[in-house]
Amino acid sequence: MAICVLALAVRLIDVNRPFLDLQVWRQADTAAVTRNFYEEGYDIFHPRVDWRGDTPGYVEMEFPLFQFLVACFYPLVGGAKEWVGHLVAALFSVGTIAILYALARELCGVTVARFAAFMFAIAPLDVFFGRAFMVDAAMLFFNVGAVYFFMRWTGGGTSWTFAAAALFGALGFLVKVPSLYIGLPLLFLAYCRFGRRTPQEPLLWAFAALTLVPTFLWYYHGYRLFEQTHLTFGIWNRYGQPKWGNLDVLATTGFYVLMLERLMGVVFTPLGFALLIVGLLIRVGSRRERVFHVWLVAVVAFVLLVPEGNRIHDYYQLAFIPVGAVFVGKALAGLWERSEIVAHRWPALRPIALIVVLAAFGALSYRYAEPLFAARPYYVAQYEIGHQLDDLLPKNALLVVGDLDDNAGAPYRCQAPNLLYFSHRKGWQLMPEEFRDQELLKSLARRGAQFFLVPLRLVYLWNEAYVSMVLQDADGHEIRRFEKHLIR
Repeated sequence: MAICVLALAVRLIDVNRPFLDLQVWRQADTAAVTRNFYEEGYDIFHPRVDWRGDTPGYVEMEFPLFQFLVACFYPLVGGAKEWVGHLVAALFSVGTIAILYALARELCGVTVARFAAFMFAIAPLDVFFGRAFMVDAAMLFFNVGAVYFFMRWTGGGTSWTFAAAALFGALGFLVKVPSLYIGLPLLFLAYCRFGRRTPQEPLLWAFAALTLVPTFLWYYHGYRLFEQTHLTFGIWNRYGQPKWGNLDVLATTGFYVLMLERLMGVVFTPLGFALLIVGLLIRVGSRRERVFHVWLVAVVAFVLLVPEGNRIHDYYQLAFIPVGAVFVGKALAGLWERSEIVAHRWPALRPIALIVVLAAFGALSYRYAEPLFAARPYYVAQYEIGHQLDDLLPKNALLVVGDLDDNAGAPYRCQAPNLLYFSHRKGWQLMPEEFRDQELLKSLARRGAQFFLVPLRLVYLWNEAYVSMVLQDADGHEIRRFEKHLIR
C-alpha cells in the first residue's frame, strides 16, 4: 500500500499542467477524442477527432475505452479538464502495481513482489507515461491483469478467474493491438496445466474466441469508419508511418544501440538494468515461474516485429517494465537475503544499505524522467496561440492550420492535432508549403473553411522556437498576426 501511495503521489505532481512536452501529439489526440465524447455524445463506437475537416470526424483507431471513461467524469468536474485524464491514467498505473505485486508474490514470494512493485513505481518511463493523457497505462493494466488471472485459473482457479482473464485479455487487445504479444506467456501457462492436451482443450479455444473475436470485430468496424471519412490513426500501416514490419531497420546497428540506451536509461536506469541481468541468472523455483522468461521473450519478439514503431516511440518499450521489474525484484531479494549474514554482526548496516539502494533508484529515476516532462518551446508557442484563437474565433468556425508533420507523404495521414486542440476548433491541418497552393485553399473554403492560420516562419529547435503565423479569413484578409520567439 505504501508503494502504491508513493506511485500515485509521484504521478500526480503538477497534474494540471498542459500538454507541452514531447508527447503533445499523442496526448492532444487522446484528449480531443475524449472532449468530443463529452461535447458531441457518448457514442463509444464512433470516436471523433478534431482534424476532421467537413466530415463527422469518425476515425479508425483503437477501442476508445480510456477516452470514454475519462469523458464520463467530465460532467462531475464541470467540463473537459485535462487533469482528469492524468488522474485516470495514474490510477490505471497504480492498479498495475497492485496486480504485478500479487502476480510476483504468488510465483516468487513476497520479498520479490515488494521490490518488483517498487521498481515499477519509480521506473522513469512509467512515471511519465503512467500519468500521461494516453491509453498506455490502461494497456499495461489489462496486460498484467490478463497474465495474473490466467495464472490463477491455470493453477486451479474457478470460472470467475477464467472470466476475469478473458475480460482483461480482450480489453488489452482492444485498447492497443501490440498487446497481442501477451499471448505467448498465456500459452506457456496453459501448457503448464494441460501439457500435450493444450491444443485440444475446449476452454482454451473459448478463451481465444472471447479475446480475439471482439478485437477483430472492433477493427473491422474501425475500417468501416475509415471508409466513411478517410480519417485514420494508421493502425495497420495502410497509411502514415510504417510501424509494423519494415524489417530493414533491423539491419542497422543504430536500432540496437538505441534500444539498449533506452533500456539502460528511461526504462530501467543503469542500476535497474544491471540488476535485471542479475535477476535473469537466478534459478527459478517452479516451472510456472518461467512465465516471466517467456514474457520477456515475447516483449523482445514484439520489438523485432514492430521495429519502426519501437524506434520512433519510446513508450513502446513500456512493455518491458512489468516483466523487467520482476527480474530486478528477484535480484534485490537475493541480495537482501544474503545480507542477513552481515546483519548478525552489524545490525544497523542492513536497513542503511536498503535505504541507500532505494534512494539511488529514486535519484536515477528523477535524472531520467525529468527530461520527459520538459516543455518544448514550439509547443508552448502553439498553446499560447491556440488559446488566443479560442477567444477570438466563433465557436463553430472551421479552421485550417499550418504545422510541421512527419506524416506528410501519406495519402490519408494522421494530422497534427495540437493547434486544433488548443484552439478548441475543428478543421484541417496542412503542411506549411501547402499554403502556397491557392487551388487547395479555395477548395477548402468551398467546403466550409472560414479561417486560415497561415505559417510564415516555423523554426523548431530542441531548446528554442520561433513561430510566426497570420490568421486570415476565407477572402485572404488578415485578422491577427502571431509572433512567438521562445527559449527554454
